[in-house]
Formats: sequence, structure tokens, C-alpha cells
Amino acid sequence: MTSILTHQGCTGPYITSRRPPAHMADCIEQYRLFNSGNLFILTDRENLQYLPTGDGIHAFAIEDYHSPKVTRFESLYNFKPDEFWCVTFTRLIYIENFLKAHGLRHVCEFANDILVYCDTDALTPTFKRLYHGFALTPCRPQHVLDGFAYIDNWEALADLTGFWIKMLATLGIEGILGKYKYDMVNEMTMMHLYSQEVGIETLPILPYGPHSNNFNEFGSVFDPATYGQFVSGTRTDGPGVKPQNHYIGVELGKHPEYSVVWNEGVPYFSHDGKLTKINNLHIHSKNMRPYMSGERAAK
Repeated sequence: MTSILTHQGCTGPYITSRRPPAHMADCIEQYRLFNSGNLFILTDRENLQYLPTGDGIHAFAIEDYHSPKVTRFESLYNFKPDEFWCVTFTRLIYIENFLKAHGLRHVCEFANDILVYCDTDALTPTFKRLYHGFALTPCRPQHVLDGFAYIDNWEALADLTGFWIKMLATLGIEGILGKYKYDMVNEMTMMHLYSQEVGIETLPILPYGPHSNNFNEFGSVFDPATYGQFVSGTRTDGPGVKPQNHYIGVELGKHPEYSVVWNEGVPYFSHDGKLTKINNLHIHSKNMRPYMSGERAAK
């Protein structure tokens, strides 16, 4: 399966350079352990020189996929175009434009702080059978994440990003905050809003309960953020953190015996005497290397 990774140089908290972060190389290396398909990377033209090429890795200048839709969104949002919170939105418009330009379908998209532990080619038939737009990971009330996502077609993204622009043009930032009681208008809350108003298909994040959608089809789960935070910590908290505003964090808090364990370099959710494979970890701390398959298998 083709996968897409993005990096846009931007400003924001904890960001010290516009170049691709060091952990992005770890993300790519880990992905290649399990996947041999094309990996397309969209980045600023000035950053193309810092990215690997060959072995099915292809880098493209993101500026070549700019469109009036990007400009329209930027004009309506309350952060500057090169600020982190704006970039997290516009990257999805760039991906939409890239898929359309190259006639691509059936792709995985993930953030550069994700470690992938699955062969996406093996999951392709399941993705195709179950999802006909895109599939994301619910994380907590009012937050839906695309740290790891399946995208069937560019039209589905066009509907999502068009919805964002319509809501911003109609209500404005303050109107959205007032009507829907979000703490912030960012891509996580706006994907949640789309899920409430239009509907979003979801990947399973737990093997049981209301957030186990299609678990029986996959036999594994996907991490929105919580398993990765539990394993590696956050920028402020050490490993073992169990965010109680996360669906998975609530389960880890209710069941102290539940945990994440490793088998041959792959993480599993340990629960009720069972082991469920975790297909990816969202490493919020950005300290990726200790959780890569080669490092874990060597222990």
C-alpha cells in the first residue's frame, strides 16, 4: 500500500527549526521494517535535500500542490499560515491535492512521530472492504485524530476540508467555540465536529467496547495517541502516563493490571489475560528510537 508522510516547516511550541525533525528519520526507518510499498513525502522545497530518496521513498515539494483552497482556509483561520496549528489543517488540503493530481487511491497517512508495526499491504483488503472515504482514530471526547489514517480517495478529503472552510466562513472561530463548546478550534476538534455533523468512519482503538469498531475484522488496534504516551511519556510526563480524558487512558486507569508488552519488537495491549497487537504507536515525546522494533527485539 502507498503511504503518505508530510513535513511543513513551521513555527510553534517546541519547534526550533524548519527542517525535518530528527525523529522523522526514525519514523521512516521503522516503517520500512514492515512495508515495502511506495512512501511519498510532501515537504517544503527547501527541505527536499534533507530527506532520503530511493528504496521506494519519493519526496515532493509541497508548494507544487498549493491551491486557492489552501489560501481560503488560511484567510479564515486565526493563526498565520506558517504557525503549527494552521499547518496541521492545511497539510490535509495538500494531501487532497496530491492524491487528486496523481490519481492515487487506497493510501495510509501518518504523522512523523508515528512508529508503524504492521504491513499495510496485508491490511489493504480489509481497509478496502470496510471503508469508502477515510478512517480515523477517536481519542477523547471532542477530539478525533489522524496520527494514523486510511484514505480511500481524494474526494473524501475534499468533503472534510470543504466542511471546515464552510464552518469557518459561516460561524467564524468565536462562533464555533461558542456553539460547540470546544477548548480550541484545531484539526482535532474540527474532525470531531465533522464526525458529529456528517459522520466519520473509525479504526478500532480498543478490542472491546464502543471504540472497538471493526476490531473483529482487524484482530488488532490502532493508536490515536494514548498507547504511545503510556509507553514513552509526553513532553512533560514520563512513561506510564494514563490520560484520563482519553478513552484508552480511562481503561488503563480502571485496570492497573492492563499494560503494553513487547513480543519480538512489536507492542501488544495486555488485557484480561489476552494480547492484542497494536499496529502503531504515536510517540508524543518524540523519543522514538527506544521503541523501534530493532531496539525492542534486542532487549
